[in-house]
Amino acid sequence: MPELISCLICGRKFTSPEPLGKMIPGLGYVCAMDFPGFAAGFQVGRTGSVEGERVMEDPAVAARDRNVEKLERLLAFDVTPREIAAFLDEYVVGQAAAKRATAVAVYNHHRARQVKGVEISKSNMLFIGPTGVGKTEVARTLARFLEVPFTIADATNFTPAGYVGDDVENMLMGLMMSADGDEQWAAHGMVFIDEIDKTRRMSADNPSITRDIGGECVQQAMLKILEGTEARLPFFGGRKHPQGKNITINTKDILFIGSGAFEGLPEIVAKLMRQGETGLGFRATARSRKDDSDYRILQEAPQHILQEALLEYGFIPEFVGRFPVIVPFQGLEREEFRQILTRVRHSVLAQQEALFALDGVDLVFTDDAIDAIISQAVEMKSGARALRSLVERAVAQARFELPQRGRGRVRCTINAESVKTGDFVVTPLATGQDEPLAEVHDAHAGG
Repeated sequence: MPELISCLICGRKFTSPEPLGKMIPGLGYVCAMDFPGFAAGFQVGRTGSVEGERVMEDPAVAARDRNVEKLERLLAFDVTPREIAAFLDEYVVGQAAAKRATAVAVYNHHRARQVKGVEISKSNMLFIGPTGVGKTEVARTLARFLEVPFTIADATNFTPAGYVGDDVENMLMGLMMSADGDEQWAAHGMVFIDEIDKTRRMSADNPSITRDIGGECVQQAMLKILEGTEARLPFFGGRKHPQGKNITINTKDILFIGSGAFEGLPEIVAKLMRQGETGLGFRATARSRKDDSDYRILQEAPQHILQEALLEYGFIPEFVGRFPVIVPFQGLEREEFRQILTRVRHSVLAQQEALFALDGVDLVFTDDAIDAIISQAVEMKSGARALRSLVERAVAQARFELPQRGRGRVRCTINAESVKTGDFVVTPLATGQDEPLAEVHDAHAGG
C-alpha cells in the first residue's frame, strides 16, 4: 500500500499529490482546495528570499494596522443619528422613516459598547419591503459611512449542519474577506442577510408535520449567531470537518440585518389590525384601504402587531426576538424614481454620462426620455433595479456606435423614441446642428 501524504491545512490524506496541489519545500503538501490561500507562503518556501517574505507579510501587516485604526475610531463612536440619516439621504431616495429608524438602531448598537455595568441587547434589524426600494443600498451605505467590514449573504443557500448546502456560519466568511482576514476587525462588521423571508416555515399552522430543512431548521441554526456566540469557521471556507483548521469569530458585536420582500405580510397585518381591539383608528384605517397588499400599512401598525404577523407568516418566536428593530420600507412613487435617476450621488444617469465622456461624448437625456424610463420602471414593478436596465438598454446602440478614434467631441441626445427603439441623435459640437447617426456614419464611410 503506498504511503499517504497529508495536507498541511485540512489534514486530508492522499495517495499522491493532486495536479493543482503543491509540495512546499521544507514544509509539506498543500492540497488543491487549500493552496490558493497559501500562495504567499508557497512563494516564501520556494524562494527563501527576503523579497518573498515581504510579499507575504507587508500587505497583511499594513491592512492590520489600518484595521486597528478603524477599530479605535469605531470604539470611540460619537456620530449622531441625524448625521447618519443625513449621509443616507445622499445616496438613498425617500424612505425617510426607514432611514431614521435605521440610524437610531445603528447609533444604539455602537454606543452600547461604551456603557459600563449594564448589558444592552443587540439592535439587529429586519428590513421589510418590496424589491428595489433601497433596502440593500441602505445597508451598503451604512457600512461605507461607518467604514466597517460588510458582507451580503443569501439566506436561501443555508441548510442545517449535515445537509447539502452552506452552514449558517459561512455567512461570516465574506465578513472575514472584507476585514482582510482580521477576525478581530470582522467581529465589528455588518452582515446583510438577503431573502431572509424565504426561511419561513413550510407550514405555519403545523410546524411538526415534517422536518423543514430550509425553513425552521435554518432559523434555529441562526439563533446563536444572531444573539452572540463564538462561531467557528473552516480556514478556507466550505463545511467544517474535525481535522481541519478553524477560525473563531465572536458575533456579539456584529450587526445583523435581515431583509426580504415578505410577500403576503401586509395582508396579515391588515387582518390583525381589523381584528384588534386597539381602537377605532386602526380598524378604520385598515377598512378604508382598498389594497391590503400596500406596504404602507406596515408603518401604521404597532410593533406587537408586526411581531404577531411575523409569527403567523412562519417565523419562530425566538427568531423574531433576535430582530428587535423592524424597519418597513415603502414602494417608490414616480417622483422618487425621478430623483434616483437625476439627483442621487452616483446616479445611473451620472454613471452613464461619465462613461460616455471618456469617449468624447456629452450624453444628454431629455425630460421626455426620463418620463418614458420612469413609466416603464413603474410597469415592471421591480423598483429602482429596473432603472439601470432601462437606461443601459436606451444607450446600448449609442455605446456601440459612438466610440471612434480621431473624432471631435459630440453630443448624444437620448429622447423618448430612444427609450423605445435605441435610436439617438448626434450633434457635432463644432457646428451645433443635430445630425442623425446614419448621416454621420455615411460621412465617415465616404471619407
